[in-house]
Amino acid sequence: MSLNRNCLRHVRDTNGLDLTSLRLSFTGAEPIRPRTVWEFEERFGLKNVLVPAYGLAEGIDDERLGTQRLVVVVEVREAEMPPDRASQLLKTISASIHSAQGFRPGQVLLVQKGTIPKTTSGKIQHARLVELINSRALDSVIVYPRRGQRVRVTPEP
Repeated sequence: MSLNRNCLRHVRDTNGLDLTSLRLSFTGAEPIRPRTVWEFEERFGLKNVLVPAYGLAEGIDDERLGTQRLVVVVEVREAEMPPDRASQLLKTISASIHSAQGFRPGQVLLVQKGTIPKTTSGKIQHARLVELINSRALDSVIVYPRRGQRVRVTPEP
């Protein structure tokens, strides 16, 4: 059960609860129900803060380095995204991974919704995704960075 649904079930009294500093919250790794997002934001006095996200990270063999590099693939709703917004999202993702794991991803790709291959039951097809990354088959569905565009992600101070 999602954290959002849990909060809706168990937090009845929101008096004294101040979430005004919350600007962005990704929700993923579970089925995302639009009604739950709407009800959560309504109950807790938020607007456009919960962002449904679907993404994953894969270790991709790097023959040059003789190791693996972490590639993070994130589905986004918008087929076109302003570069400044996309860049900020990349920085946030990279900084979050660095903060939690102590290293930065080798690459973060923002791709169109529905890109990450899944089975008929909704499970991610990891091996297929690695094939798509290695063969550059994702190039046509990358929202940011665009093909040929090198983006260096540096954490904010």
